[in-house]
Amino acid sequence: MPTLSRSDIQIIERYWIQFDEYKKKLKYREWELLNEHNIDGGRLNNISNPRT
Repeated sequence: MPTLSRSDIQIIERYWIQFDEYKKKLKYREWELLNEHNIDGGRLNNISNPRT
């Protein structure tokens, strides 16, 4: 069985500490994509979006 390196453990710890914040961001992004007033289905990309 492979073991985790010190850097792997630090990454997992950081992720676990910020887990609630990541969940909030995911919920907000889900709302952004499903919002019926949001015609483009996400964030605007002004560079490649000819409608703006």
